[in-house]
Amino acid sequence: MESSSNQPHILIAEGAAVPRDRVERICQQHGWTVVHCDDEKRLLAELSVRSFDILITDLSFSTLPGTQLLGEIERSRPGQQVLVVTDSVDLALAADCWRQCSVISAPLDLSVLERLVLRLVAARRMRQANESWPKYPTAERSVVEFCSSELVDIRPALPAVMQLFEAGRIDDAALLRFELAFQEALTNSVEHGNLALKSEWREDVDEHGVDRYSRIKSERLLDSTYADRIVSIITEVTNDMLRITIRDQGQGFKPLSSAKADEVDGVLCHGRGMALIRAGVDEVYYRNGGTEIELVKRLSSIKS
Repeated sequence: MESSSNQPHILIAEGAAVPRDRVERICQQHGWTVVHCDDEKRLLAELSVRSFDILITDLSFSTLPGTQLLGEIERSRPGQQVLVVTDSVDLALAADCWRQCSVISAPLDLSVLERLVLRLVAARRMRQANESWPKYPTAERSVVEFCSSELVDIRPALPAVMQLFEAGRIDDAALLRFELAFQEALTNSVEHGNLALKSEWREDVDEHGVDRYSRIKSERLLDSTYADRIVSIITEVTNDMLRITIRDQGQGFKPLSSAKADEVDGVLCHGRGMALIRAGVDEVYYRNGGTEIELVKRLSSIKS
């Protein structure tokens, strides 16, 4: 099963509190696909045929009361994420009661809108990715993809690993070690791969106490050259093995082979990750010049 890496699709239901041109400009800067509608009939028609990552609206364009329109949206597209822009306290409180609603105050601060949409899109993609992992601990393969910017604050879970644990194929200690190894490898792919950050920059601290690593990371997350690079996560489960491959679009690297599982305490701070990865899996392979890391965990026999 494969999840698309297409850019987010945004539906804007226009009203006085949602300035079309300015919001559309933000969407274009990020490469988001935008669809506009100016009446409830078209809005519900759009939702009946496809889902959107985010619906942005102030609910004022409709002849229906705001909460009633939210009910119609939910019936047309269950689970649709809605971002409501409003200066009405009553409407904000009502909208906030809907599970899939987020509220932003009017007049609209576009920088706040931009950050909120990025966070909501990342959270939605993460939920979709988690749903696409293998549902049962049998032979299966899945692929999910994320932009680097989507993986900064949110990390995908590993439901397939938990299901293997519940089936008795991985014990609790191995489960924890494997999850740590996976998250460490994923962080390396995002930060050292796609964002091209160097570990030694952590030790270069300026007069304000900010290290060069953190400063350049913040800059590159705002630069689409780095932030839009893709990380692919390929999960394969067979009768006796779990394999997860993480692929980035960085320049690659030459992996160090000296960080053994029993040498964690002896590795420098910025090299500790390699040892944590090796401690959590049975085998580690680096491929394609270091742009891919493959984590292999042998599974216990199926309990009768």
